[in-house]
Amino acid sequence: MIDLEKLEKMKAEEVEILLTKSELLRNLDVTELITRTIFLDDLPSYHKAAARGKKFDKQRMIELGFGEELKETRRGAVYVFHLPKDRNGKEVGRDVIVKAVKANKDKGRTLPSLENIEHREYTSLYVGCIKSSFKTRFIQHLGYGTPNTGALQLLHWAKPLFNEIQMSYIPIEFSQYGMHALMEFALNKTHIPMIGRIERSLLNP
Repeated sequence: MIDLEKLEKMKAEEVEILLTKSELLRNLDVTELITRTIFLDDLPSYHKAAARGKKFDKQRMIELGFGEELKETRRGAVYVFHLPKDRNGKEVGRDVIVKAVKANKDKGRTLPSLENIEHREYTSLYVGCIKSSFKTRFIQHLGYGTPNTGALQLLHWAKPLFNEIQMSYIPIEFSQYGMHALMEFALNKTHIPMIGRIERSLLNP
């Protein structure tokens, strides 16, 4: 037998959460981003890093990307990789990036989704979020994770196209209302990504 009273209570709770999220979203400020430039030529190759095994200094990668900011924290973050420029200062086009990403996908690497991107009026390369340990996620986006770790994996396709790329981020703390998802939702509105999925729902945790 269906418990209508219980269903009504659950519905009321979901509505309350959605209203709270909507209010939080209205008050979010995603303009105060911390921006860093990542120089790909300064990073060791994936194969050299893999050969070092446990001696590979991931902390050094953090310091190169952020200085001391994330050295001792396990905080999460919402972040955006900006549109890169080639070594001549010209913006790298979508067709060029998609071709390079697809080639690495075909080699078995898990990179951002290329579905439904053809008609996007993009203003950034990629937008993402992580609940905790952003520095670990950063390492994966550089390309030092395993092949099946879904991330940008820049070292495996980007170096021939560009040497440097800017990334902006906002550190976040844990929130029962999923602030990371709310902020990703907001960033997807202000920095539409060229590749990867777009968060469309306030209901996601």
